[in-house]
Amino acid sequence: MRLGIDRFLKAGPERFSSQRLGILAHQASVTSAGGSTVEELLKGKGWEVTALFGPEHGLKTIAQDMEPVSSTTDHRSNLPVHSLYGDTLESLKPTAEMLAAIDVLVVDLQDIGTRYYTYVWTTVLCMQACAAAGKKVIVCDRPNPLGGVQKEGGGIRSGFESFVGLYSIPVRHGLTIGELAQLMNEREQIGCDLTVIGMEGWEREMHWPDTGLEWINPSPNMRSYEAAFLYPGLCLLEATNCSEGRGTETPFETIGAPYIKSEELIGRFNELKLPGIAATPCSFTPTHQKQAGQECEGIRWQISDREAFRPYLTGLALVWLLHRLYSQKGFEWRKEPYEFVTDIPAIDLLTGSNEFRNKITTKDFQEFSNSSFCFRL
Repeated sequence: MRLGIDRFLKAGPERFSSQRLGILAHQASVTSAGGSTVEELLKGKGWEVTALFGPEHGLKTIAQDMEPVSSTTDHRSNLPVHSLYGDTLESLKPTAEMLAAIDVLVVDLQDIGTRYYTYVWTTVLCMQACAAAGKKVIVCDRPNPLGGVQKEGGGIRSGFESFVGLYSIPVRHGLTIGELAQLMNEREQIGCDLTVIGMEGWEREMHWPDTGLEWINPSPNMRSYEAAFLYPGLCLLEATNCSEGRGTETPFETIGAPYIKSEELIGRFNELKLPGIAATPCSFTPTHQKQAGQECEGIRWQISDREAFRPYLTGLALVWLLHRLYSQKGFEWRKEPYEFVTDIPAIDLLTGSNEFRNKITTKDFQEFSNSSFCFRL
């Protein structure tokens, strides 16, 4: 398989000679042979790298979710590293001053195929800023780890846009980061001078294990393909006080809370007969974030049939069950601001409207799962 960055490194010298490049990347930005995108581009092939940019979690991919990252200087290259995830909403988009030193912004980010994973929206905001500043954008395409066939989840209703969904797309969208960049540029009329460097050897039916590529964590808590596959559903727990496994060795593969009784929850979950997923009891004590230092009972997930598994529906069903079983025993919705939004509940931002939260008390699961927020394509 040849990634977009592989093809850029081969063809780029002819097309971008004498250009000043900015690079938007993270630790998973590597060639198919495992070389660092930043280091390969810094070797120079007729162009000059003049600035580095880091998305949420930073260029080194160390910061936790929603943790502000400061701009700094790269000690090896002495180049500025502009953070695109600070402590304000405005910090998410590069400024004209940041872009002044570049002619072309090269984007090489590993996405995981879920609307609320923020790298695609950082890319879109960069496209908007580059369009305004008259700069070109090159997106080096990478595989969608969840494949490019199945889609899940309704879109975003007007008024519920945020950094976990600037524009309306399904939760599990089935697109690569390059395809999403093209779609947003055309559909939303961004007007960016955009080029997508496609891959060779990737087929839409491929999940990550089919690619033969090494898994490199694209964010601190995205530690496996299995975690990425569970994420479209299990990320919904960020809108609750139930731990999604941060502070353990297996985020998103493990969930729990002090108020949960594992056998009770698993018994009720199994009654729903959701496909492709198995639940086993577990207990853990998170070292940080939610429920830190408290013993939690919960579930360890195992994907048993990746073609049948529907992660978003599974996540909705789990939150529905947690609310039904534990709303009087400790379960609560998130009260803190979420991705710079203070006046809309996190669960509404993640699901794209207030419909899910308003229907959470629906007693019949079949009626609940036929609602528009569960829509599957």
